[in-house]
Amino acid sequence: MFPLVVDAGPWRAFTGNAGTAAAQTISGNSWGKPVTFAGDKAKSVMAVGKAELSEPLIFTNTGVPADFANWPFRIDGLMGNAPLWDHVVVLDLTDRARFGVID
Repeated sequence: MFPLVVDAGPWRAFTGNAGTAAAQTISGNSWGKPVTFAGDKAKSVMAVGKAELSEPLIFTNTGVPADFANWPFRIDGLMGNAPLWDHVVVLDLTDRARFGVID
């Protein structure tokens, strides 16, 4: 459901929000524990391939500011399906693996 979720450092850089106040907060449970995500608009246009994402919201987990930094492999964040609702995502899972987005 989230457009993009990143750690607190990149979130501040992408949104220009230097504080903890956010345009939107979402609270719920993840793996049986309560979590709160802070979301704010990106400072500039984001794109996936040629598909521009209009006014994307970027979120961060307020309780774990370096959540992705602790994963066992390198990851900068997660992109959900929200930015692609009006597009078609094409996955080629053959030995020539490709990813595409069509307007």
